[in-house]
Amino acid sequence: HNKYFVLYSCAAAGAMWKRTTSNPLFNKVDNAGEFFDELGDQVKNEVKFAFQVSPIGIEVGNHVGVFVEAGFGQMGIAQGGLRFRW
Repeated sequence: HNKYFVLYSCAAAGAMWKRTTSNPLFNKVDNAGEFFDELGDQVKNEVKFAFQVSPIGIEVGNHVGVFVEAGFGQMGIAQGGLRFRW
């Protein structure tokens, strides 16, 4: 096991909250809790199932490292970034 280079896979599932309106420029809920924006357009709140499956991931580094994953789901088909481990 090389702690500087890791191949991995991952899967996750959960709930995603999404707030939409027919006019995306104004997205406020008024003080009375009515679900209308400033222009009178109705606001929808939805909770949907979300998942991500990444069959291949590569991580390089020790305390500071980079990673890249390929997969499909809510986060897209590819993602990467910088990771800090204490």
